[in-house]
Amino acid sequence: MCEQIKATFSPLSGGYYALGCKKCSFCDIYIEYSGSRCPCCNNLLRSKPIFSRSRKKLLEAQHVHYY
Repeated sequence: MCEQIKATFSPLSGGYYALGCKKCSFCDIYIEYSGSRCPCCNNLLRSKPIFSRSRKKLLEAQHVHYY
C-alpha cells in the first residue's frame, strides 16, 4: 500500500514539506495526505523538517520572516 500512495515527484525547490507532503518515518516515504497518521502503518506523520537548516528553507519558501 505504501508504494501506491507515496509522492512520485521530486520537488524543484523548498522540498516536499513546502509542497504539502508529509513524511512517515517508519515507511520512509513522503505522501500527499490530509490525515495525521500514515494510512499504511498508522504511525504519526511529520509535516515539518527536523533540522533547522531545512526548517529555514521551508519558512523562506512560505515567505515567513521572523525578526
